[in-house]
Amino acid sequence: MRVSQVNSIQTFKGLWSKTTIKSDFDDIMGVLKITKTTYYHPFKNETPDEIKSVIEANKNAYIDEPAGEKPKYYINECKQCTKLPFDASAYKSYVEATSSTRLSPTLKMVNFYVADKYKNNKYGDEQIPAINGTVDYKINKVS
Repeated sequence: MRVSQVNSIQTFKGLWSKTTIKSDFDDIMGVLKITKTTYYHPFKNETPDEIKSVIEANKNAYIDEPAGEKPKYYINECKQCTKLPFDASAYKSYVEATSSTRLSPTLKMVNFYVADKYKNNKYGDEQIPAINGTVDYKINKVS
């Protein structure tokens, strides 16, 4: 049986900062408004069109009106942050690094920048850290 990876690193785009959620009352519509904001950090080699595509794919708004409950207005925002100083291939090499991988300046740089980043834009415990624990351990053990 052949097993293939569903989320291939080749199609992987940028990294994310911590997703935030805030709620308040929308006076005009008279409903609870819940705003989820995601923060996208593109790789340095991503084109403006690729970035725009990711931003647009992660923006929407809708009203949820469950039976017997008050409606809620959901807004999903996506904001572009500063581009990362490395490309997708450098991040791929970083992710694939093992305990026997030599600590190059590039690996150390990527580790520094991804320390507070995530691979996805979910909320809370659903966000997957972008850091490679093995590389991070080696860097901090050596330092």
